[in-house]
Amino acid sequence: MPAETHQFIEDLDVDKVLDLLVILVGVDAEPSDDPGGIDLGPLGLDDDGAVLHLWDAVAEEYGERSVGELDLDDEPPATLGELAELFHLALRGDREPGPPQDGGAAPRQQR
Repeated sequence: MPAETHQFIEDLDVDKVLDLLVILVGVDAEPSDDPGGIDLGPLGLDDDGAVLHLWDAVAEEYGERSVGELDLDDEPPATLGELAELFHLALRGDREPGPPQDGGAAPRQQR
């Protein structure tokens, strides 16, 4: 059995990451609400430091301490859903989005 720090959740998806973020930031969302559309600014998550603290918690929760630091050089996420997608991609170990989920970004063209 691998140590907890080396386990990866195979069925991890953006929705699971979003559910964890909702808990971590204390959003009071009803099941019928779409917490993915909540702006980060009013939550106090509009700076790199706050995002990196959340990243540490998400990486710890999903047993992927080996993924390293989060790259925030691109345009910062504006909503909780965009942040969940960014974290999910980083946990997968790549920066290319998979198939669009609920209106997510389409895969980028290779040059």
